[in-house]
Amino acid sequence: MPLNFDYRSAGNIETDGLMIFVSSDDLGNFARQHDLSEEISGSIELGISSELFLGNYNVQKTFAVPSSKPRMVHMSGLGEIKDLTPEKLRRICAKAIRSVMDTKIDSLTVLISKNLPESFESGKLVAEALSLGSYQFKKYKTSDSDDLRSSQMNVTIFDPFQTSSQDSIERGVSIARGTNFTRDLGNTAPNDLTPDDLRQVAQDLAEASDGKLNFSFFDEQKMSELGMEMFLGVSKGSDVPGRMVFLEYFPVKAKHTVALVGKGITFDTGGISLKPGKGMEEMKFDMCGAGAVLGTMKAIIELELPINVIGVLAAAENMPDGKAQKPGDIVKAYNGKTVEILNTDAEGRLVLGDALSYTADHYKPDCMIDLATLTGACIVALGHLSIGAITNDQKLCESIIEAGERTGDRVWQLPSYPEYGELIKGKHADLQNIGPPGEAGTVTAGVFLQEFVNDVPWVHLDIAGTAWGVKGIDYHPANSASGSGVRLLIDFLENLSESE
Repeated sequence: MPLNFDYRSAGNIETDGLMIFVSSDDLGNFARQHDLSEEISGSIELGISSELFLGNYNVQKTFAVPSSKPRMVHMSGLGEIKDLTPEKLRRICAKAIRSVMDTKIDSLTVLISKNLPESFESGKLVAEALSLGSYQFKKYKTSDSDDLRSSQMNVTIFDPFQTSSQDSIERGVSIARGTNFTRDLGNTAPNDLTPDDLRQVAQDLAEASDGKLNFSFFDEQKMSELGMEMFLGVSKGSDVPGRMVFLEYFPVKAKHTVALVGKGITFDTGGISLKPGKGMEEMKFDMCGAGAVLGTMKAIIELELPINVIGVLAAAENMPDGKAQKPGDIVKAYNGKTVEILNTDAEGRLVLGDALSYTADHYKPDCMIDLATLTGACIVALGHLSIGAITNDQKLCESIIEAGERTGDRVWQLPSYPEYGELIKGKHADLQNIGPPGEAGTVTAGVFLQEFVNDVPWVHLDIAGTAWGVKGIDYHPANSASGSGVRLLIDFLENLSESE
């Protein structure tokens, strides 16, 4: 559901609904502290007592009030303030907006409470979380007869203590909009999102950017001229040609240059090393790395971050065909290394390898970050709650891990000892595209990519577990793409842009 935001620090509440956040250690004082009308204050006090509301963490209560505006109050429990974190508040807000959506109101005031810590940037966080929590994907629904909720909602962030600002609200909305854009791409059916469709999405984003983004792409002929045989080996089994897409954001006076490289396998059958049929429909999500790059670029241009960013999409389909790549084939990468193909279902590292080595060679960025739904082994190791990371630069990786802690887009670093490199040495080529079965699959995939980064500081983010299927986190939609990586990258880029 689209939410339309505005910001106020004074005035009367004139919306259908009111959302408040109440801590368990502030129950008796809440209404008096916030200078609300007697009618609303009395209703809140009555609601707290009659609903047996104790302010416990993420307990939600909705009740009607005997007034025309608002006619409904929704209370969200914060627990004890000393235990509240930004991530907890993010989850509370997301759960709350879904409850409010069920009431079918058209307008809502969200009160930024006095007891919320100033360090939280509450206005930004609340706007972001409400936007994430209200996400719905209805592109293919022909009727809304089973959903009687309003088509959109006007939301007023009411901040009587002026701990936030209109700009802060807009920043939160922009970050959520980029995340939801990524979710939409991930949820789109694969017949509607081919590699060339991804190219078109990037081109449309650039054309709508008022000159902030430069767009270009390589077709397969250009990639052949450049010697990108790893990429082309993956793509040649499909009737739909692959694309390598570039978006450049170069604002004036930027001090740092970062390259973001996303795996964009718009459908992955596994190729000749065919995947099992059960669950194969989820392989439309194999482009979520590229989707995260696009969502990040969308947010960057709205936020006008003062940092150079190159977004690269390695977009292809991995299909079985008479022309498809075979186990045993040997291909030469853009950087000249030869790779023996032992399993055609280890294709993401092949398209990423050529994209990374070209990006490092051509742009010479200060650092590179790649995002990919790369290995099922990452789900085995970390489940759906953490991104796996491999790096050649500890300081860079620690910055990303810290961004993950701030945003809830959490990252766990895996080892990349030199001995892991021995596991991907080829028998008949420089490298092989998988290591020994059952041994450190996520690590060997990351170490394989490291062969193509040209010693540029780099972090590989394996989002196989977090890109979809996340459960138990209120701001992630069930059975849907999550937008993993966007909020993480924006936070990292914001902090890097402010550093010397």
